[in-house]
Amino acid sequence: MNNIKEQFAIDLNCKPEELENNIFVYASPNDHTSAESRSNGIIIIYKGKLYIRLDHEDLTLKLENKYKEKVSDWFFEPSNIMQLESLLLEHDYFISEWKMYFLPFNDELHDIDTTNLVYYHDDELMQFKGDSRFDECFMYDEAYPDRIGIAYVEDGEILGMCGSNQTGTYMFEMGINTIPGSEGKGIAPLLVKATMNEIRRISDNTCIPVYGTQFSHMRSINVALRSGYKAGWTQINILKKKKGN
Repeated sequence: MNNIKEQFAIDLNCKPEELENNIFVYASPNDHTSAESRSNGIIIIYKGKLYIRLDHEDLTLKLENKYKEKVSDWFFEPSNIMQLESLLLEHDYFISEWKMYFLPFNDELHDIDTTNLVYYHDDELMQFKGDSRFDECFMYDEAYPDRIGIAYVEDGEILGMCGSNQTGTYMFEMGINTIPGSEGKGIAPLLVKATMNEIRRISDNTCIPVYGTQFSHMRSINVALRSGYKAGWTQINILKKKKGN
């Protein structure tokens, strides 16, 4: 499995070896930045380190002066987040998203029962566009095309679907929907494991199957934990206010 730091280095516009310490980078996103990090700024908490990129030089320097010695384990304390928001607002920036991401425990394939699984790839996924049952599965974004869809089918009915697209040089992210009433069958973890296997297969094991969700989405977090994932990193995305707002 490729080191996630290689993807972080691309998204932060730095070298992987620089990520051994807290790092503060003045740079804008570019054509190689992952979909998850294509904003004016990002703050990543990973293995006790704090990684920050912003496209505003003065603000980057202010954050470096404030946080260069910060123990990142406590970065999300409410008092610190309020201080961060105040600093951002001074330059018309704001927190636009706040998510947690999970990484696989290892790069081994899962041994799963594929009897009820139906696999779709690339253009085959267009048949599900506009289907509200699978609104979390696919992005339909030309810049980050959907590559994989795996359905759990029982008696001719789809009870769940997991989709994935390549959102970065070393990263695929996935989304999943299960049909109400299909709970308790272990469908979601099975689909996630199958999708992890398929990501590794089509990328020749060069890409990491990443699972992202919101802190408040307990069901989604539990699916990740039951599917061979561990907490990987947390990330804040930052945007600049548009004029007139």
